[in-house]
Amino acid sequence: MGSKFQIKKNVISAVISFSVNIILVFVSYRLVIRQGGVDDLGLWSTMMAWVYMIRLGDVGMASAISRFVSMHNIDRDAEKIRKYIDTGFLFNVALFLFLSVSGYALMSENLVIVVPPAAIAKAVDVLPLMMVGFFLTNISGLMLGALQGLHWGFVSARLSTVGSCLQLVAVVVLVPRLGLPGLAWGVIVQHAAMTVVGWALVRFKLASGPLLPVCWSRAVHKEMFGYSVKIQFVNLTNGLFEPLSKILISRFSSLEVQGLYELAYKTVALPRNAVMSGAQATLPAMTGLLHTDKAAAKDLYKKMLRLVLRASAGVLVAVACASPLISVVWMGSLSYMYWSFVALLACGFFVNSLGAPAYNLGLASG
Repeated sequence: MGSKFQIKKNVISAVISFSVNIILVFVSYRLVIRQGGVDDLGLWSTMMAWVYMIRLGDVGMASAISRFVSMHNIDRDAEKIRKYIDTGFLFNVALFLFLSVSGYALMSENLVIVVPPAAIAKAVDVLPLMMVGFFLTNISGLMLGALQGLHWGFVSARLSTVGSCLQLVAVVVLVPRLGLPGLAWGVIVQHAAMTVVGWALVRFKLASGPLLPVCWSRAVHKEMFGYSVKIQFVNLTNGLFEPLSKILISRFSSLEVQGLYELAYKTVALPRNAVMSGAQATLPAMTGLLHTDKAAAKDLYKKMLRLVLRASAGVLVAVACASPLISVVWMGSLSYMYWSFVALLACGFFVNSLGAPAYNLGLASG
């Protein structure tokens, strides 16, 4: 089973990718705080929360591609697989182009509702770049999903790692000069590169079909759409906590408090997500096993449940204990509000982690 689906390699690569992303966020936020203070980070967090709300229009095609591609054998069904990937890609390009343009129009006309009056000038400068980054982030995510479906999860993770390194270089160069727009440009550089290289890798793996993604199929789209809508409803319901909590804090508190909450959220969420990424990397294998060997699928589920519980508990306790030191390194002083946010979020995320393996099982089974 391990050799067939390359489970161990996929899990390790996914964890390494998230670990690099932790370094990226730490350095990026440290540069933003040094350049514009915690208030600037609060502005970025507030605007990203509103941008995320635009994803309510996402129908979850990336998850559908990963599942449907992993159900087919690349040697026998290369043409079918290509239709799944191309159809999802073309649909998402059209969908997210529409969402990005519409979101920009709505937010630019209502910035006074989104951010405090004193921050509107900075928001105007960074908003169009954030929307371009939003579009590219979702397209690159689809490429990563396609690679995972091809049982190239380790390649997907390595591509994500390289993209994070590119963003790190960009923010180190640009944030001290441009401030928040430099952070937005880093996102654009990362996900533009990941989209282009990701497609090249998919094309190389399939070794057939047209050079560009032009193999649209109405029947394939209909097949994936029903599954993706159901999955995306769960994804969005589960994922609304972060943007809604940040929007509420921005409405009833200051940008400084918002910045502290953003730091705390990333302090807890990123290490926890590194653990979850290891579990998620088994999704293509679980999907395949459910159709070929249910006993092996059950064993894999039990193993992942044990690993997730142990790793989550260890990581979250370590983060809570280390948060005072992290506060000093990030901001130059100990913030008790930041420390409190970290402790509360760590408790909540541990409870949330208990259902992660079952959630993956639901995705695999449809």
